[in-house]
Amino acid sequence: MTDSLGVLLHPATRTARLLLVCLSALFLTAAADAQTRPPVYWLGESFEGLPIAGRSTHPPSFFYGGCQTDEQDDCPPEVQVQNWLLARRPPAQFDESIQCHRLTVRGVPAALWEGAGAFDIYTGDRTVTLFGDVLAQMRRAADALHPVDGVWTATLPAPTIDVRSALRRCAHDPFSPTALASKLEELNRWAGRRIYYAGRSFHGFPLARVYGTGRSARFIYGRCALRPTYVLDGPAACWLPLEIDTFPITEYNPSGYVRGVRCKSLTIRGAPAALFGTQTLHVYFGRKAVFMYGRRAHVLIAAARALRSLDGSSPPGERLPRPAIDVRAGIERCASAAGSLAG
Repeated sequence: MTDSLGVLLHPATRTARLLLVCLSALFLTAAADAQTRPPVYWLGESFEGLPIAGRSTHPPSFFYGGCQTDEQDDCPPEVQVQNWLLARRPPAQFDESIQCHRLTVRGVPAALWEGAGAFDIYTGDRTVTLFGDVLAQMRRAADALHPVDGVWTATLPAPTIDVRSALRRCAHDPFSPTALASKLEELNRWAGRRIYYAGRSFHGFPLARVYGTGRSARFIYGRCALRPTYVLDGPAACWLPLEIDTFPITEYNPSGYVRGVRCKSLTIRGAPAALFGTQTLHVYFGRKAVFMYGRRAHVLIAAARALRSLDGSSPPGERLPRPAIDVRAGIERCASAAGSLAG
């Protein structure tokens, strides 16, 4: 083997040069990977006096507080940071039965997922997920996140895919005093005529949370749902006095009732309805199915009588329109099942 000038090289020199070429290639590959690999975010060696108690790699995670052992099941951390690839944990993967609250953190979209207790921040190719027991502390943690190999910045890189569309259904920022009013205004703008609820309060129960896209919507009543713990724990945090859900009647109707289910057939403001026990009431009118849940049947029936459209065009007490599809046959089947059991 000769060099570029044609001089014959010693075998050891040839080996050294080949090794140098290989190492250079490995270095360049590693450097390229480092540039394309999304950053890993953490809160530093400690956060608000909580020392880092553990780490894991799949996904890259950091645990703060708790007891400083690997026994996380016996001693859960007070704050946890997980780093997922955005493609692996996009907001669209959450079922619509899991409610959420959307907000903006350092210029990028974020979501709090009820029941899961998860706070997802969408930045670059990452979904950075926070877990904790104190909502306000989780919000401060979101503001403190920074790359392990970088510095804190006031704004985070925008997500590489659209996540805002999947978050349209979420309630608004739970840290904002105008969250309820702004979500109601948004729903009214999207589908005010087609959305029904029982007003800003009902029987002394304040309207606490609102979700939906207009195609469907959910209204949560009760003071317990105003607590910060509700944002993390969802309905498990308390027994709600009233919940009103609106769906398209073509997708939610008695044809989906399980065979043998029992109900009581009612007519409310001219609309067919089905009462299941004392805690569930279905009302069908126009193109809508309104499902209501609560603690007592008389409250549900009173709420159905108080239903009004979000834009005010259909006031409470007005006769409801005929259902767009036949629902009475299905209601009568479940009513007959109840009657045969009673007999």
